[in-house]
Amino acid sequence: MKPASNQLLFQPLKLANLQLPNRIVMPPMTRTRAGEQGIPNNLIES
Repeated sequence: MKPASNQLLFQPLKLANLQLPNRIVMPPMTRTRAGEQGIPNNLIES
């Protein structure tokens, strides 16, 4: 990538009520190891 083409990555971004300082986002590092209620199950230990 050219330096000028990635400058947008470092610009702030507003998503609904969430203000991000840049556009680099990392998703959660889980694999949905919880029940329907969102409570972690035994798989979360592994």
